Amino acid sequence: YQYFVSIDWTGGIYASPTLAGSRPGGISVATWAGMVHLGEEGYLELTEGIIRTARAIREGIRGENGIDGLEVIGNPLSSVVAFRSTSPKEVNIYGVGQAMAKNGWNLNSL
Repeated sequence: YQYFVSIDWTGGIYASPTLAGSRPGGISVATWAGMVHLGEEGYLELTEGIIRTARAIREGIRGENGIDGLEVIGNPLSSVVAFRSTSPKEVNIYGVGQAMAKNGWNLNSL
């Protein structure tokens, strides 16, 4: 039996018959099984690959041979790299996202 209860929820006492609140327990179980399958070493290996990729994207935009018209926002330390157009009239940021999608990238345009 798995239950989640929060007495600090702004709408009053919140109770749900699943461990993850309103989400089904299957997601929690699948996540746990994935972590058990990977093990700590496998998890760390995948995490390092994600961080290396994020750093390569960051440096590809801001490095010596960076992309004119794009700018990395902030100093991303993990897997999320936000960037914007410094010349919206010349570089359409949504067009960049669409072009990358054609090459298999999945970006969130905000």
